[in-house]
Amino acid sequence: MDEPDEMVGRPAGAPTAEEEISLQYGALWYHLEPREETLAIRMRLLNPPERTTFFFPGPWAGHGDFDHQIILGHASGPDGPLPMAVDRGAGRIDVESGSIQWIELSYRIRTRENRSESHRFHPWKNQRAFFAYAPTILILPSAGLAEQLRDIPVELHIPAGWKVAGTWPLKTLLDREDDFEIAGFVVHDVRGLRDAFIGAGGDWTQTRQTLEHGELNITLAGEFQFDQAPFLEAAATIVDHYLQRFGIYDEITGVLLPTEDQSTDVLRGMGRLGGFILELPVEQQLDDDLLLLLAHEAFHSWNGHQLVPDPESDGRTRWFKEGVTHYIALKTLGRLGIVDRRTIRKELATAAQFYQRNPIISGRPVQPVDRARLPYDRGFLIALALDLTLLKYSNGALAIEDWIVTLLSDPFVEESRAYDHGLLRSGFRHLTADLGPRPMQRYEYLIHTDEVFDIPEIFRELGLHYLDSKDGRPARALPIDDAEPFEILFTPPSDPGLP
Repeated sequence: MDEPDEMVGRPAGAPTAEEEISLQYGALWYHLEPREETLAIRMRLLNPPERTTFFFPGPWAGHGDFDHQIILGHASGPDGPLPMAVDRGAGRIDVESGSIQWIELSYRIRTRENRSESHRFHPWKNQRAFFAYAPTILILPSAGLAEQLRDIPVELHIPAGWKVAGTWPLKTLLDREDDFEIAGFVVHDVRGLRDAFIGAGGDWTQTRQTLEHGELNITLAGEFQFDQAPFLEAAATIVDHYLQRFGIYDEITGVLLPTEDQSTDVLRGMGRLGGFILELPVEQQLDDDLLLLLAHEAFHSWNGHQLVPDPESDGRTRWFKEGVTHYIALKTLGRLGIVDRRTIRKELATAAQFYQRNPIISGRPVQPVDRARLPYDRGFLIALALDLTLLKYSNGALAIEDWIVTLLSDPFVEESRAYDHGLLRSGFRHLTADLGPRPMQRYEYLIHTDEVFDIPEIFRELGLHYLDSKDGRPARALPIDDAEPFEILFTPPSDPGLP
């Protein structure tokens, strides 16, 4: 072991001298191999400091037990084992490396054979497939070191014939004589390494669609019963629209996972950096609920993973991450002609009804689900009101999507920069600088008011008559005359070339 092993997909070519001063290219490697009941991982760091600190997976997606699934092996270097101190309570591993060429850490992840609600985010594996969210399986170097690392090779060993799905850029796929394959990835930085998912399966169905503005890769990790052709057509239309409008990605990856409990009608999803997951019963039909989930989770690749909330502001800005995302998803479906006017009006009324009926609004006893739901519905209504404001004061030249574009552009967002209320406000102020004071005044009111939103007034501004729920019937939104603002915001433009 005098020289480091070669890994599939390792960066080619040497960085410039200027780059080498502050950044390390190809210095962190991962080798992943699904085994009987575990996922075996080797992690190697080139040119380590004399003492290197690593950290177990921490809390993520509301769970804090991912580190409990890790069976730590040993640390080694070119000459054999290295001293290692482990503090499970702090989630910390310290390796005394001295002046050596590389250090390697080996460990295994306990996997579950089946997914369940209580272990939805844990890595799982059975005889025909495995799947994992990256933040649940990766031990990472300390933040100071991680910020210097670029072009990180990842090598995944899988049985021959398995199909690979993930958000890491796939560089090569090699066949081996002993019935396994190696998929080689190169990940730009640690953020992309962590904000990801990876999986492979022997009976997965995959399609790769070349869009006008990029690529879309869809994997069906189950025998879903809906007609795939119209679903794939809708997914391609939605994602291509996002790529055209918001840019950044060359490709988007989506995976559909079957829910374990097939009796449930709950649809769930998860956005990632450059990809999304949809969790569905295999009997799920291609309906408006599925299309809205698809549009919502796909847009999270931009709002939620390119635009990232500051951890200290996450709770206070969740209305933006979730509510604005849901509004833009619904608006996109309408503008692309994927759902009809009746569906749009129904979703608008449903969001308003959920908002009005939330006990937080009325001061009644609150359940956890009420706190979780409010940012979606309040943020949805904020997005609607701001979109109407932009429509009015810009004479249709600006829309809420332009706020997202502004926030994705310099100087409002830099690589890995997180937003807070101040950054969101600055972006909206920049967007509306030439529109007079009214748009910012409404922004400040909507974001900071403790008053209950006037739902009927917002709907009248939209050109709809809001009928609150009564006698057990759901709330409704009915058009007033031609409902011109509604038509402008939620129906296909007369010119197909318009955004």
